Amino acid sequence: MITRETDYAIRAILGLSQSHGGGGVVPASALAESMGIPYRFLRTLSRKLVTAQLVVSKRGNGGGLALARAPHAISLLDVMRAVAPASMILNRCLQTPEACSRSGHCPVHHHLGRLQGKLETMLDELHFDQF
Repeated sequence: MITRETDYAIRAILGLSQSHGGGGVVPASALAESMGIPYRFLRTLSRKLVTAQLVVSKRGNGGGLALARAPHAISLLDVMRAVAPASMILNRCLQTPEACSRSGHCPVHHHLGRLQGKLETMLDELHFDQF
């Protein structure tokens, strides 16, 4: 499930992608307002995006946020992993097989694993230059 935090992160990257051609640096307050993200939430969220090297933060006059890479080099999967990696896992047994005593012989486990792989592949193929 896409969490609110992930939704806001996707919006932030989308907003920065849309302004990427015009110099790229967007004041955080302007980004928050234009993308419908609470400003305080964006400030906290931006730290995760900076740590994941998706966004750079510039301080001072003319400062704000900018993409660390071109929009074609950032996928939905990148953003989701940066913000809430656990929210992408279909079932805990896929992330931690020892969490379930049946994962080694469960008839559903294999199919969930295939589905998980397809989901990640599809999200990795969606880049922000496509939106």
